[in-house]
Amino acid sequence: MAPHAENPVITVEGLGKLYRIYDQPIDRLKQIIVGTFIRHGYGREHWALKNVTFTVQRGESVGIIGRNGAGKSTLLQMISGTLNPTIGTCQTHGRVIGLLELGSGFNPEFSGRENIFLYGAILGLSQQEIENKFNEIVEFADIGNFLNQSIRSYSSGMVMRLAFSVVAHLNPEILIVDEALAVGDIFFQIKCMERLRSMSGITRLFVSHDLSAVSRLCERTIVLDGGRLVFDGPTAGGIELYLRLAHTSLFASPEKQDVVSDISKPAEGEISTWTAIANEQVGGSLKAVIKRVMITVNGHRQQNVSQGDLVQVHLLIESTLDIKQPIIGYLAKDRYGTNIFGENTVTSGIHLDAIRADTQTQVHFRFTWPDIRADEYALTFGLGDGPDALTHIIHCWAHNAISMVSLAGGRQFHAIINTPILAASVVPA
Repeated sequence: MAPHAENPVITVEGLGKLYRIYDQPIDRLKQIIVGTFIRHGYGREHWALKNVTFTVQRGESVGIIGRNGAGKSTLLQMISGTLNPTIGTCQTHGRVIGLLELGSGFNPEFSGRENIFLYGAILGLSQQEIENKFNEIVEFADIGNFLNQSIRSYSSGMVMRLAFSVVAHLNPEILIVDEALAVGDIFFQIKCMERLRSMSGITRLFVSHDLSAVSRLCERTIVLDGGRLVFDGPTAGGIELYLRLAHTSLFASPEKQDVVSDISKPAEGEISTWTAIANEQVGGSLKAVIKRVMITVNGHRQQNVSQGDLVQVHLLIESTLDIKQPIIGYLAKDRYGTNIFGENTVTSGIHLDAIRADTQTQVHFRFTWPDIRADEYALTFGLGDGPDALTHIIHCWAHNAISMVSLAGGRQFHAIINTPILAASVVPA
């Protein structure tokens, strides 16, 4: 848990939000009428958030991550003041502006110009403050001649541009960002990220499923799971725990770390802790199927990885026929589904022993993680049979079987992969 300081700008103490879930609409009416007179009432209790405590200091950038339904948006709504807690308290010191639902305060009948003033007023700014920032807002939004048109004529991307531009130029003391950057084209997303990085001196709470963005923007991260705070500390540790929670079948015990010094078979009894491959993830002849996968990085079960790390892959295969010339391969894909890098045993010059029919077989291989841009990458695994990469039968593709989060270690990337210049010289022409 991060230490508490004397004058935090956000103080959350024992915060909780209770909802009552009703099986049918009439039960809600019954609860209103007689619920206070009976012990259990109608409906079921659901704590969207319970007993959450933390502080945030001025100027901190804190990531908040967790699986869907973990309570992230509920927490941010209570911090921003749009939702009242059931228990606990939340205190903020300074102007709070939330990028929660971009454009939700726009009037569709108003022009873009009129909505800038309307949206700014909703966020608590005076007309003079908005006028002082107006030209910067319009320039950043880059909506051209549509500024004086009704926003009914705007595309959804243009609405997002305008809304983000208003919020990003209001100089809040506390900025809350909830998945707001997941919209728009890639150029808009890059522009938003650059703007957020340039907003120094403000306190930021950043919620996103884009773990690479959390890693770049936040040194500290809070992890929520099932409405409870389960981690508060350095971002790398928070991302690792989040991945463990997201792939619970991979980790029987988060504290257990098995060091693997060579290509070796995992300990007996550990197969149940591997990640299972769902039926909808596999393709091919399916006469042999990749059933489970486990990843280790430098001998430890984790999914954070950096350049030069040794990644070891363990696959559990069930086959209904003899595979005399097995070929194993992998592909790493980015979030757009593009194949970024990969290899197979044949083109790597590696010979594998035959896989026997009607058996469970473990296949293990390893590779070195490349010098690649920080992001989350999905690994796909393939199993084939044949003499070479051109004339073989694909028995199984296990698509997007598991993900890895690549950390760049502060290095700058101008593209996806860094390829060093091996030599350079200057000579007279």
